[in-house]
Amino acid sequence: MGTQTNIADSAFIVQIEGSANPQFRLLQTGVLEILDAAGSAGTVKANITGNVGGNLTGNVTGNVTGNVTGNVTGTVSSLSNLTTDALAEGTSNRYFTNAGARAALSGGTGVTYNNSTGVIAIGQPVATTSNVNFANAALTGSLTIRPTTNAAIEHGRIDGVASTPVIDFHSSGNNIDYDSRIIAIGGNASVGNGALQYHAAGGHTFTGAISATSFSGSLNSSDLTGAISASIIPNLNASKINAGIFSTARIPFEFISGAAFVIGFTSQLGSFNDGSNYFDIFPPAGRTMSNIVAFIPSIHVIHFSGDVNHDDSMRNTYGFLSDRIRVYVQNTEQRSAPAANWLAIWTRS
Repeated sequence: MGTQTNIADSAFIVQIEGSANPQFRLLQTGVLEILDAAGSAGTVKANITGNVGGNLTGNVTGNVTGNVTGNVTGTVSSLSNLTTDALAEGTSNRYFTNAGARAALSGGTGVTYNNSTGVIAIGQPVATTSNVNFANAALTGSLTIRPTTNAAIEHGRIDGVASTPVIDFHSSGNNIDYDSRIIAIGGNASVGNGALQYHAAGGHTFTGAISATSFSGSLNSSDLTGAISASIIPNLNASKINAGIFSTARIPFEFISGAAFVIGFTSQLGSFNDGSNYFDIFPPAGRTMSNIVAFIPSIHVIHFSGDVNHDDSMRNTYGFLSDRIRVYVQNTEQRSAPAANWLAIWTRS
């Protein structure tokens, strides 16, 4: 059995028999110290049943059954037998719940939110394959469209109510309605029957060719600086081409006409003579026969000789030679040299 010592000014000490140092020491403050082999306060090697009212300094190995009052400053190796059901929720670090998370959210501009179901919606599908509609949209950057197939930009109403869609351009930096504008007007139930108006007092500049199937209105001298497509020429009339207003130099063709008498003539009953009764027309300066587009002759004057009856014949024909146009005009019985009118159309280059 161990020995007991009662030291009034120190402590009550319990020493196990055979041990060089005491194992327990009860201080006057009421603190029970459990000592190690060297006699210093050390590791608890036994189970403690009852309340522990003082501080535990060191590691606790084993189960703790009961309430712990005070701070645990070390690391708890496992809380597997505990759940948050037994730990009250704080005011700052809150527990997660579906209801709490949903209640923390709200809708905004253009966004609706159901805090009962947690569904967030903007009123329409917005997938990459969806057709999205907006009343107005303002971009501060560029709009780039790079479709993988054919794409279109649709502008205007399709609900049976006519409208006047416009595209406005701002280039001056001034706060005005527009600097240039494209307006769409008219149309009917058939495709492509509307019209476009261009409002740009500074002018319209096209770096490529302009191709059109028709033209209406007048052209001023400053309207065009290049050639006009040949398909427009049949639709130009005298009111659209006026001397000094629309320069013929801007048309890709040159129209040349004239009248001439034949060089030599014959009068022979029953046949034509190709050795005479003709005149030649040469290409304009700088042009060759490859520039001829069209040619037409007509009789200017014929002088008959003898009786005009069933055995008389006349002709007005032409032929293209390598470097000229030869025009024939002749009557089989004639008393003087005949003449023909002609009109030739040449390209300018």
